[in-house]
This record gives sequence, structure tokens and C-alpha cells, in this order.
Amino acid sequence: PEEMTQSEAIAVRCASMIHAWARLYEDTAQMMRGLSAPLEDSPVVRQCVELLARTSAAAHQICERTLSEIRPDDEAYRRVRYALLHAGYEQVRIAYALRMGGKMEVMLLKPEAVAPVTLEKLVSSACCVPMRACLREGLLSTQAVFEQIPAFSLEIGAALRSRSGEEVTGDSYISRALPGGRHVIALSDGMGSGVNAMQESRAALEMTVESLRAGYTRTQALAVVNALMLMCTGREMYATMDLCLVDLHTGEAAFEKMGACASYVVRSGEVRAMQAQTLPVGVLPEVEPGSLRMTLECGDVVILLSDGVLESYPGGEDGLRAAIARLHWLHPQAVGERLIEQCLSQGEAKDDMCVLCMRVGRTGRENR
Repeated sequence: PEEMTQSEAIAVRCASMIHAWARLYEDTAQMMRGLSAPLEDSPVVRQCVELLARTSAAAHQICERTLSEIRPDDEAYRRVRYALLHAGYEQVRIAYALRMGGKMEVMLLKPEAVAPVTLEKLVSSACCVPMRACLREGLLSTQAVFEQIPAFSLEIGAALRSRSGEEVTGDSYISRALPGGRHVIALSDGMGSGVNAMQESRAALEMTVESLRAGYTRTQALAVVNALMLMCTGREMYATMDLCLVDLHTGEAAFEKMGACASYVVRSGEVRAMQAQTLPVGVLPEVEPGSLRMTLECGDVVILLSDGVLESYPGGEDGLRAAIARLHWLHPQAVGERLIEQCLSQGEAKDDMCVLCMRVGRTGRENR
């Protein structure tokens, strides 16, 4: 088949994004219709439908913003094309080289037998920035997409302990890579303990992360989760939300807190509390998260924890901060386990406990 030009290939890339957003819009609209039909007189349902309508419309804004950030890089396109020919990869062709939000992305068309990882060094050298092969939904075995490697990496560990007498913990956590070199860690504490609390906290986390993955802002994502939890009938349903979203290219970190206790950032041995007085998700129709921001640096340690840890730790918050300062140099997994061990030294667990710990490092392949 005739080879596409750079402009044609980028047009195909943009079209695939528009199709994904259109599908998201239709899925949201269908969910709205399903919610409003049987319970149209419910004020909670009306509020949820109105929220989803605003959020669905925001998908178009996100799509437009993302598409406006795409810039073809003709020079990189020519360098990659020459490098492939020079290295003897006559059967591998470049589809496009572009910058999205300033970050490089390259697609190659290749035989199925050629593994994308074998082309990483060539693409990185030609683009003058470190690149890596990445997974992309809907990608064919004859296509390979490479993205720019972020400057920062993360080392993450977590420790959980259920309340005495319960087989499962009502606390949940999540750690997930997001498009654009972002990573989210979050912790949620469901109401009460046991299976119901676990289901509530897990549902809140999954809905929040999937909304972020779809491109919604942090506020929009939390608003959707809040509205859906308000709709649950039969009993009260709410959960705390403690979220940290990191841009691994810049180190910028955004903390969102809803009913969560303080989290901590350790830098050069100094422990800094990140806290805000807010209500959990699923309590009020309108969400008002506590938002904090800071730029993380290599060596920083971020610790999120549930109130079961804070309330059980020997010496209270002062003892907890001292322990964090003393233990932060350990592997993140060990930090969480040690903190919970100290809580249990006071006796049996009176509440569920969760510690989520993250250390910031360098990828070792900084942009040149």
C-alpha cells in the first residue's frame, strides 16, 4: 500500500482521538437516560443527571484542548526515517512524529516479527530524547508507538491490615499510570469495616481513576464519584478520598483530599504535613475537595494513610511524624509495614489500616 504522508498519519491519529471522545460522550448520555427514566422525580437523580450533562459536554472541551496541543515534528520525522534506512530496516516505516503537549510521540509501521523494544534505541537517538515503546488501546501488531520517557520514576509500596474480627479491610488503595506521563496514587476509607466498606472504597477509587484516565479534571472526576455514591439507595454510602496525581515529566504533584486525614511529604529528613478539613465523597451534592500542590524532587517520599493508622499510632501524630522521619529511607513497602507494626504493638486493631508510600527517583535517562 502507498505510504501515508506525515500530515495524513497525524490526521488519522486525531480522528482516533475524536472517535474515542465521541464514544465516551454517547456512553455518558446513555447512562444519563438510564438514570433519569425510572426516578425522574428524585432530586438526587436530577442533580446527578445535570452533573453528567456538564461532564459529558466537557469531553468535547478536553478533546479540543488535546488536539490543539498536537504539533507535527517534521525534523524528527526525517531523522527517524533516515535512521531506519541507515540501520537496514527497509520494511519499517514511520507513520508520524509529533509533539503532544510538548512531549514527543512516534508511530512506526513494522512487520509483526519486529519487536518494538528493539527499535527504542534507534528512535531515541533520532528524536534526541529518551523514548520507550508503549501500549495503546486498539494498536495493531504491525504498529508500534513510542512515547517520551519522563524524567522521574516512582517506587511504590503499600501495607494493609483489617480491623480485628474482620476478614477483609474496608480501606483500599490504587496506583495507576495515566496517559501523558502521569501517575496517580490514591487511598480510600469506606464507611465502617468489612466487605461493604471495601466495596465502597474500591468503587470510589476505580471510578475516580477511570475518569482521570478519560481526561476529566480532578474536580470533575471527584464530582462524578460523589454524585454516583449519593444515588446509592437503601443505606448511607460514603468514603474518604486521598489522592496524589504526579506529572512525571515535571514533578508537579496535586493532592486532593475529601474527608482524609493528613498525608506527609518527606524531603531531606524534614516531614511536611499535607492536610485539609473536608467531608468524604457521598455526603453532600456539591464536592469541595481540599486541593494542595507542590513540586516533588528526586528523593522525596510521599505517604498517604488512613485514620486507623493515625489514631492507633503510639504517641499520636507527633509519634507518627517522628517515625516517618526515622523510617523514610527504607523501601516504601517496608515503611508501610513498619508503621502498621507499631500500631499493632498497642494491641489488636480497632480499625482498618492502610499506608501507601511513594518515593520519587530519576529514570536515569534524562532528556538531552
